[in-house]
Amino acid sequence: MATATVRPESPAGDWTASLAGLIPRERILNRPIDVIAYASDASFYRMIPKAVVISKSVEEIQALFRVSHRHRVPLTFRAAGTSLCGQSVSDGILVEAARHWRQVAVEDGGRKVRVQPGAIGARVNAALKLACAKIGPDPASINACTVG
Repeated sequence: MATATVRPESPAGDWTASLAGLIPRERILNRPIDVIAYASDASFYRMIPKAVVISKSVEEIQALFRVSHRHRVPLTFRAAGTSLCGQSVSDGILVEAARHWRQVAVEDGGRKVRVQPGAIGARVNAALKLACAKIGPDPASINACTVG
């Protein structure tokens, strides 16, 4: 019978040092007041992240995946935090993907729309209105929720 080898999670200093080399310090939140602010979404779940990273570029996201994989620290993405199911909370690295990710591009006469995760649903629908289209479903939180 073969036994699986489980690699233990790296000590906190290892992965936090890796983050500091990739993301400017002011966009890595790890003070208790900051991580507790991101510990909940609209659900009843609560998980305190090890750090919150405010992402700005695809290259940063790629680097965050490498750090997550290398140090075996979970990576979770969050946009508005309006989830009722808890998918935007984590006890690993929480990546805030709303602030710098809000672009909306209507394509193909409104049959397609290219949307970044921080775009608010109502803004996407406003952009699509000229093409007599809208995204669905239409949640009650459309004015607050993001596509993320």
